[in-house]
Amino acid sequence: MLERGDFARLIYDASFKSGEFTLRSGEISHEYWDKYKLFQPDFLPAICNELSNIIPDSTQVLAGAELGGAMLTTALSYRTGIPAAYLRKEKKRYGTRNIREGADIQSKDVCIVEDIVTTGVTIVETADKLRKLDANVDSAICVILRDPLAIENIESAGIKLQYLFTAEELKQFHAAI
Repeated sequence: MLERGDFARLIYDASFKSGEFTLRSGEISHEYWDKYKLFQPDFLPAICNELSNIIPDSTQVLAGAELGGAMLTTALSYRTGIPAAYLRKEKKRYGTRNIREGADIQSKDVCIVEDIVTTGVTIVETADKLRKLDANVDSAICVILRDPLAIENIESAGIKLQYLFTAEELKQFHAAI
């Protein structure tokens, strides 16, 4: 088992990039956290172990939005045995034509799983979709909280966010080498 500081440095070394990047929000950033580097066999088990410790006890279903949240949800479901549901950005136009796939969420306590949170918009939008499908949503978890201001947006939607690290913590652990 890795100590918190060692784990933080591994995450930082694997996923932090500097340069010029356009975020989902349209904002330009000179720092970027490459979540896909974390979804590799050398990191994913440790990330799932740590995330499993912050899943609320009442959780009956884990839910992730496509793409990163869904991948992490699958791994975390495998690790914990908690059923997984997946939310599409929009309904499929073929097959089942569902916006939700996977586990039944109706009247279930659902925890949203996200990789990196910047504004909280994805969590709030996912919660809205889940609630329209009669899920009970009041919690979310993530690996990296990029901007602590997102907490206010998420809490205003009635959701408590738990996270493994803030981006600032990762940078501090990295600088302490």
